[in-house]
Amino acid sequence: MLASSSLDGTVRLWESESERPLATLQGHTGPVNGVALSMDGRLLASSSEDGTLRLWEAPSGRLLATLRGLSCGVCCVAVSTEGRLLASGGVDGTVRLWEGPFASLEPGAQLAERGAESGDSAPGPPTLGRLLAALEGHSGLVFGVALSADGRLVASGSVDGTVRLWDSSTGGPLATLQAHTGAVWSVALSTNGRLLASGGLDGMVRLWDPRSGSSAGHRVSSERLLATMQGHSGPVHSVALSADARLLASGGGDGTVRLWEVSSERLLATMQGHSGPVHGVALSADARLLASGGWDGMVRLWEVSSERLLATLQGQTGGVRSVALTADGRLLASGGQDGTLRLWDVVSRRLLATLQGHASPVGGVAFSADGRLLASGGLDGTVRLWEPGSGACLRILRSDRCYERVDISGLTGVNAAQRAALLALGAIEQHDHADEATAGGLLDARQ
Repeated sequence: MLASSSLDGTVRLWESESERPLATLQGHTGPVNGVALSMDGRLLASSSEDGTLRLWEAPSGRLLATLRGLSCGVCCVAVSTEGRLLASGGVDGTVRLWEGPFASLEPGAQLAERGAESGDSAPGPPTLGRLLAALEGHSGLVFGVALSADGRLVASGSVDGTVRLWDSSTGGPLATLQAHTGAVWSVALSTNGRLLASGGLDGMVRLWDPRSGSSAGHRVSSERLLATMQGHSGPVHSVALSADARLLASGGGDGTVRLWEVSSERLLATMQGHSGPVHGVALSADARLLASGGWDGMVRLWEVSSERLLATLQGQTGGVRSVALTADGRLLASGGQDGTLRLWDVVSRRLLATLQGHASPVGGVAFSADGRLLASGGLDGTVRLWEPGSGACLRILRSDRCYERVDISGLTGVNAAQRAALLALGAIEQHDHADEATAGGLLDARQ
């Protein structure tokens, strides 16, 4: 028997010899990135970007248990223009704020990696990369995060269908927008913080006024909604606003990149070329250049004024999950399913460097305003800071206690083969010798 995982959130079981499909297992609300069968073939475990690990009876396909909170994987990152703050969105539904400055670091001054216990000294501010706050409220993984230029306003979009607004100085919630039917895949804030854009599973691009509406933390929608723009025939995976908030770019599951005029809500252009979903879009500060990254493994550069394809950059092994441009549009970064970052010279179209370090797909990339620092967030649970000029990793940011929300109480009867499947997916650790009643025996669990 074989098991396969899919981006559509399903797991499929196959008969090995005849290649006949046995069952399609549905339940995950995000892409499934790992499957493992126990040695006795009676248990299947699947892990997903929805932050759950699901346990199935094989080959019947019956769901035995759902374990939540299994990962602190990072899906997205954003850096404030003034460089004071970095925000990351996690698989665990938490938005984390990290202390800067994330700009104007001394060139070539490599900072020592600072784990949770290191306490070592390093060139630069000792508080660089310190976790300032963990903003909790979303009930599902956070796919999109954005910061206003001054870093005071934080916006986050989640698989729970909401966009949340936060005050970074207090860590408190400002509002919750019922944004989309289904997951919110991406959010973007204008430089002045007066316009918010979101893209969702429902194929809509929506514009919001993040300043108006109800008092802190209250659920609001219509009084903040400015416009709904429809054109994509599939999910909207990425949105980006120009610096002057005049233009908006969106990348969709239909493989197209669309350009919109914000003031009139008019579709200006539909750019075709990707052979799969477009997961990342970015605009240069002057809005002359548009970059897109697709699941076909390609990064494409477009001239906005003519809608002309300027170049196709190939280098990522697997899909491209995110792209970013420096403010001057001279340097481009892409983060991939293969766990690497690629740096490109936009003018010469030359690959400058391949940055390796993440142990799993790179969910988000972002440059500081001066282009001298690059941040990346990976599903391995780390945010990494890089110097683009040298390709050096300056610091690795980790959050502690990634598994503290796991609840496997009440599960009994796990055997050695089933435990091996859990180990393969990282749900338990090798040195964890908890007894069967606590470790999660699965055949008696019914959820």
